[in-house]
Amino acid sequence: MAVTSAAFYRFRTANRARLAIVLPLVAPVLLFLAFAGTEYFRSWRFYQAYYDSIWQFAYERLMTYYAVASNSGLGLLEEARTGRVTTGRFVFEWAYTMPKVGKFLIDAFATRGSPVPPRAGRGPLLEATA
Repeated sequence: MAVTSAAFYRFRTANRARLAIVLPLVAPVLLFLAFAGTEYFRSWRFYQAYYDSIWQFAYERLMTYYAVASNSGLGLLEEARTGRVTTGRFVFEWAYTMPKVGKFLIDAFATRGSPVPPRAGRGPLLEATA
């Protein structure tokens, strides 16, 4: 979130502008280190017999989480009744289901000709894989 916000922020000092340039390069490394640290305390004891190092374990685990998230996101888009409309519906599902807020979001962000209908039942992809 901070990386995306920094891309659209107008910096007043040169040091902060340099930080915005370096942040996209440093952020993945920081993410990996934070993830490795949490996985060490969370599940390394169980998996240390299967892996040579915590770094290999953390890398494989992070890539697995990334692959599952990508696959789930593509499946969700495949199941969408409205096609690939970028309305924020998939990120803020909870907000779209709120009584007055949901109607406001649909009115504000739905593109013409493709309203965001409520979800009903399972789609063909879910039926085939469930």
